[in-house]
Amino acid sequence: MGGLWRDKQVRQYLGGVVSEEIVEKKLQWLQMHWDQAGFGQWTVYEKATGQIVGLCGLHHAHHTGDGIELSYEFYPAFWGKGIATEAAQTCLTQGFEQLGLERILVITQEANTASCRLAEKLGMRKIDRRWEWEAWQSIYELTREKFSV
Repeated sequence: MGGLWRDKQVRQYLGGVVSEEIVEKKLQWLQMHWDQAGFGQWTVYEKATGQIVGLCGLHHAHHTGDGIELSYEFYPAFWGKGIATEAAQTCLTQGFEQLGLERILVITQEANTASCRLAEKLGMRKIDRRWEWEAWQSIYELTREKFSV
């Protein structure tokens, strides 16, 4: 995953590329989240080749404390191919049907229009806008009730 976190395009709206030390801390955090919560980020593979294309999953919104967040990061070569949509839908199904969550959030920079479009495509609605991390963040929400419709 280090390559994903060191890709300038991937990290454009996520605080920039990270050092090897931060990569190690992120990997430890991902594992800790799985160990403590029983869910987390999944490595996403391209079906045809088995190549790693990104990460997608649910985690506690550690920056805002707002609840459970869906997050996703994919290598640019796989943008616009529907892979993020498919992976995100799988994560939403896990969250609502297996984990029994009442709501799931996406927190993304407003400037990241592709991420905002994905949240809307997933049926999420924008519920808030905040200035955090030196940029406007859009907060999207999907409830269990709306997911079931």
